[in-house]
Amino acid sequence: MISKIRKYLDKFVRRIYPFFQPSYIKKIKGSKHNIIVSYLAAPFFHKNDIRYLNHHQNRKETLIIGDILNSMSISHKFVRLDKPLLSYKGFDVVFGVEPNFVKAAISNPNALKIYYATGAYCKHQNTVVKQRTDEFNRLHNVKIPYYRLTREHDAVEIADVVIQIGSKYTLQTYPKELRNKIITIRQSCHNYNLSNFISEKLQNYSIRDFVWMGSSGSILKGLDIVLDYFIGNPDLTLHVFGSIDYDVWDYYEAIINGKSNIKIYGVCDLDSDIIREIGMKSSFVILPSASEGCPGSVLNMAKLGCIPIVTPVSAFDGIETFGVLINAYSTKALAEAISTVLNWSENTIRQKIVDVYNFSNKNFSQESFRSDMQKALQNAIKQYEISKSSKG
Repeated sequence: MISKIRKYLDKFVRRIYPFFQPSYIKKIKGSKHNIIVSYLAAPFFHKNDIRYLNHHQNRKETLIIGDILNSMSISHKFVRLDKPLLSYKGFDVVFGVEPNFVKAAISNPNALKIYYATGAYCKHQNTVVKQRTDEFNRLHNVKIPYYRLTREHDAVEIADVVIQIGSKYTLQTYPKELRNKIITIRQSCHNYNLSNFISEKLQNYSIRDFVWMGSSGSILKGLDIVLDYFIGNPDLTLHVFGSIDYDVWDYYEAIINGKSNIKIYGVCDLDSDIIREIGMKSSFVILPSASEGCPGSVLNMAKLGCIPIVTPVSAFDGIETFGVLINAYSTKALAEAISTVLNWSENTIRQKIVDVYNFSNKNFSQESFRSDMQKALQNAIKQYEISKSSKG
């Protein structure tokens, strides 16, 4: 009963919350362009709140995008993606995500339209949400509703350019005819203070400790697959970070109660002692998700030396070198992947811990995100200016 009340309160708050979110506007003297960014605006009012910024990488990324536009001397208006506006007109560049991206694109038909894709293709996501949820309900004889359905839109189709956080696997979720307009960039993730971390980890890790980290959409992100596996394998330990959908938790709470090998922590600050402690202890991070861009949850744990065991859509490019792919959305496929890593030699595990630690910290940072995003924006705007000039 309490879970149901919390669920409806949460739904109500989410519905009215956007109306109270202020927009952020910056006019730059001499700017050749005026861009509307449909994403987030709140981070500009919480620049010094580290705990707030650490909650999700998109908050720091919002500030980085603002810095990039400042460096390019472009006037800008950041609006929350779902905040209703009185007018969407007056912009020659439209950037961001739906629904306000689509509304602004329609209101400014001659503008350069840059869609910012942070996940898989929307129609792919809706298909797999339904497939996975239907399968869960059939296997467990329950009626969990669909979580993480997206309102289908034509943002990708109407965009001139798509800047996509993701990998070659993310691109495969899109129709082939749309892929040529997509530019992939690297995820930023969290920057840890990692002094001496890897040397300490090599003295403290356990090959029997695994991490799952995720947000809402527990079935979409494969938490059910992971829990089902570890319920049946009490000799292995699972550490669960992040939110769990109310209905999913209602089903699993009694089942895992008393299971000492499954530990639930909820949402934790990435700089917290518990994240560092579990990151040092755990050898592997698991995410059998059916729809992602390039998930920060996997990369954040990889940056603590956790070897990824993930589905292709949850993987970063080069995953075959650093981890293991789960070849289906099932407990059986997860069992096969875990069996593979448990049969690795100690030297192999130690080397992969070091390799994934070095690779992820080098390639997925706020600096790499800034570099990729700035290059993508500059190229898109340059081509737009050339096109306008050629048309007279």
